[in-house]
Amino acid sequence: MFWFAMYMLVFGSSSAPGGVNLPDAKKFQKAIKDQPRLEKVLDLRREAAEIDKGRKQAVESSTEKLSKLSLRHDATLDELNAVFSELDEARRIAREGLLDIRFQWKDTMTRKEWKKIYGKP
Repeated sequence: MFWFAMYMLVFGSSSAPGGVNLPDAKKFQKAIKDQPRLEKVLDLRREAAEIDKGRKQAVESSTEKLSKLSLRHDATLDELNAVFSELDEARRIAREGLLDIRFQWKDTMTRKEWKKIYGKP
């Protein structure tokens, strides 16, 4: 449990505690009046929600594995590192995917629409 606590202390604070803070679909619908662009943005939002869901599942899986390993006092550093590596990879994939989606939103929305959804830049 000590290693899990240390890992979460060092690496766990880089994302929002409850997951990714995605704007509500209603905000997009209010801000974007052009239907084709709205559909594209909402599709990207659904994709972002799926990425975040996968990230959450990876965190839950890693937490469960680390909890089981913490009960075994003979768990090796290699076993712990394997779980940490798996979690790091899942978080990296999610971070990159969400960043790509954010750039696609930026390219799809106007500055005015962006401000309506996210506030002042």
